[in-house]
This record gives sequence, C-alpha cells and structure tokens, in this order.
Amino acid sequence: ALAYPLPPKMLKDISRSFAAYTRKVVSRHFSSPDLSKTYSMHPFLSSQELRIGWVSYCFKKHPTGQLISGVFSNLISLKGSIQGCFAMSPNDGSNYRLRIQQNCHKFHDLHQLGTEAVARAVNDWRPDVLINLEGWTSMGRVNEVFAAKPAAVQVMYMGFPGTMGADFLPFLLTDSVISPPELARTHYTEKFILLPNSYYVNSYRSELGQRP
Repeated sequence: ALAYPLPPKMLKDISRSFAAYTRKVVSRHFSSPDLSKTYSMHPFLSSQELRIGWVSYCFKKHPTGQLISGVFSNLISLKGSIQGCFAMSPNDGSNYRLRIQQNCHKFHDLHQLGTEAVARAVNDWRPDVLINLEGWTSMGRVNEVFAAKPAAVQVMYMGFPGTMGADFLPFLLTDSVISPPELARTHYTEKFILLPNSYYVNSYRSELGQRP
C-alpha cells in the first residue's frame, strides 16, 4: 500500500498501523519485549569510540547492499567510530557480501537465530546508535528487532525514505529533497537528521569488468 500514490495522511496512518502490529508481535512473543532497561549498563558514549550498528537483510547482492557497501570501505579508515553489521540473511557468496564483511569492524551473521535472539545479540554488542536499513520494505524480523529497542538511539536510513510511524524509530536520516523539512510535522513521526546533499549513497568505486 505504501507504494501507491495515496494521500500523505493515509500513508502515515498505514505506517502507524504497521508499527502497532509489529509492537504487538514483539510483546506477545518475546520474553523480554523491551530491552531499553539495559541501557544503564552501557552509558551513551561511555568510550571514546562511537559504536554504530547496522541491521539488514540486504548485506548481499541486493540494491541496498550494492549501494551501502561503499560506505563501510570509507568509514573503516576513520578514527572515532566502530561499525558493527548484523546480517539477517545468509551469505550469498557475492562480492558485495564479501566487501561489507571485510570493511566492517565487526560482522555478525545472525540469519540462523530467532528474532528475539538477534535483538539480544545486538543489545549485547552495546551500540550507541543502531541503523535500520529496511523499514517497511520488509514487514518482518528487522523491524521486530528494533521494536524491542536494543539500542538507546535508533535511526531509519536508506531502505525506506518515508515515515515509519513508529516510536521505536524516532529519527530519520534523510535530505531536504526527499523529506522537505516543512512537511516534517504533518507527514512524518520522526525527527530529521538532514544530510547536506543527498541521502542516497552509492559505491562510487564501482567494480567494472573488462571491455568486450
């Protein structure tokens, strides 16, 4: 439904209903549906390095994986942050998967774990910031992980640029073109984190084959 040209209020209401359903699933089936109580064990920015976690089904040959792979190759050389990737899909043997694994400080292959176990594994890593690369492009486990609130700061990015309508994803990493700031209060439930140019990253060092 979110792919159709519906009125913005209807789209927002649909997202809110998806979020409510996701919270209901977590509250019914997780033994610990709210992991936010553990945050005191890891005070925000308690170390000098910012721990950033990324959760996705798409660390593979997938449009998101192809686009995001270049981000990690640039971030790994920067001081001051540690990147942790949490893969919820099996290794497809692609160069994109390999590249992300090699350029992420800590790569967690969690595809064989149940959803609550994934949320606990993310929480145990103690990320300062946790980024959702799926959104409502996936109605399943990634969003359920975020509904359990395994991190103190949870951000939506890349996969779904519309509003999530979810209190467990209060921030949206975006730009002023795809998410005009003047529409923030009426069309979105999130607070915007605006990038200076485009939110749409790409792997600018594309691997090109030989000319025919």
